[in-house]
Amino acid sequence: MKKVLMLLLVVVSLFSLAACGTEEQPAEEQLVEEQPTEEPAEEPAEEQPAEEQPAEEAATEEPEEPATEEPTADGQSAYALYVKANEALEAADSLRMNVKTTMTMEVDGMSETIMIAADAEQVFKSPTEIDMKMNMTMDFMGESMETLMYYKDGMSYMEMYGMKVKQPMDVEEASQQASTDTIAFSEEAIKQQSVNEVSGNREITFTLDGAALSGEMLDQMNSIDSDTAATAGAAFGDIELKVIIDSSDNMKTFHLSCPYEMSESGYVITGDMEIEMEVLQIGGVTIDFPTDLDTYQELDELQESES
Repeated sequence: MKKVLMLLLVVVSLFSLAACGTEEQPAEEQLVEEQPTEEPAEEPAEEQPAEEQPAEEAATEEPEEPATEEPTADGQSAYALYVKANEALEAADSLRMNVKTTMTMEVDGMSETIMIAADAEQVFKSPTEIDMKMNMTMDFMGESMETLMYYKDGMSYMEMYGMKVKQPMDVEEASQQASTDTIAFSEEAIKQQSVNEVSGNREITFTLDGAALSGEMLDQMNSIDSDTAATAGAAFGDIELKVIIDSSDNMKTFHLSCPYEMSESGYVITGDMEIEMEVLQIGGVTIDFPTDLDTYQELDELQESES
């Protein structure tokens, strides 16, 4: 059962990082959309009315193929706007955001809810240097656990259960935790998408094919924890995604929900997952580190003293 819970937490983290993962190919599809709109104009033949009717039918059918793509007044589809917002996040030198993840699960006749809320600050000094601060609270099985984590100069610092510990962490591992581009989805996975103007912002929504994305997500799980993911079976239902983007193409909020089913060690786990993210600041973020980081105890030393 412990392994099952670890698997669930891995999936929670992956979905949280999936908030901004995309693949970039909007420009070509916008050109494809423009061509069908020109074809109906080329129907001057009035001598053959019998042939005009199928031509009109074809003209009306062609726009229906990209019916899931509803461009805005400036011609941008939901997917194109989503890519732009992700690019802005990736280009930022610092970010401040909060994330709330709620996961319900039913396994072996029991039901439980895991809730994780995190406030995070990230400063990307260079490809090899990152500063982070994260205050996370997890509520699970009637208990609440609060963890305060810092990352600086290749060292991870954690304060939890009244203890202050530290351990070396490779910048690549820290980068993976801070990444905004972990699980990508291509347009082939999009079942439906739309754009709406709301109070000067753009609300974009997607229905994503969870079955098409399951393989990609399991690949990502395997890259993080191969022992857990290799023995796990997972399937995801359709993913509902809603993102608010401001007039400067910056992401403001993100909301994702989907059902899932997993099997591990003879258990079948079913439930729903919901992730809400709010981007509070892009750029100009500074992190205030505690002055006593040098007093944090080495994790290895703590484990040795307890063994």
